[in-house]
Amino acid sequence: MKKSSLVLMLFCGLLFLSGCSTEPETTEYARRNQEIVNRYWDKVTGQWYFEKKTSEYQYYSTYDFRSDGTFTSYTKEVTLHPTTASVDSTKVEDDSPVTERNYIGRWGMGWTDDEDFDGKYIFTSITNDHAKDSRWHRIFTKVDADTLVFQDWWSPDLLTFLRGNPGPSF
Repeated sequence: MKKSSLVLMLFCGLLFLSGCSTEPETTEYARRNQEIVNRYWDKVTGQWYFEKKTSEYQYYSTYDFRSDGTFTSYTKEVTLHPTTASVDSTKVEDDSPVTERNYIGRWGMGWTDDEDFDGKYIFTSITNDHAKDSRWHRIFTKVDADTLVFQDWWSPDLLTFLRGNPGPSF
């Protein structure tokens, strides 16, 4: 009797365990993140640049998003001494403050419906000493063969990055 009870208990235990899945259930959040990665990863991978010139400053930024999930980035910003209101006649003086920064780290992408963000985003985790452990999320609204469009952090403007990296024109 003891033997048959033990066998019955073992059988019930195995039956119970066989009904348990070792795979976690895919949440809606995880499904949407994977959908973003599947749809946009290859399109975003590569080199991108953005340049803006105003009468007050010149700004150049690059990203090199690599398929292994690493990235490099470079920014150059020059504060100008305007000679006139025209950007074309504004020149960089020898004493114009110039800021250049290089970043390296990891990148990825996902989806958020947080009240502050709503949409597809690219995140970077910077690992070099300049900004170690900094993390940035940028909402992107469009990516195709030639353009990657981000929402600006500080304004309603869109920032259009172009494919490539020709270097700053200033």
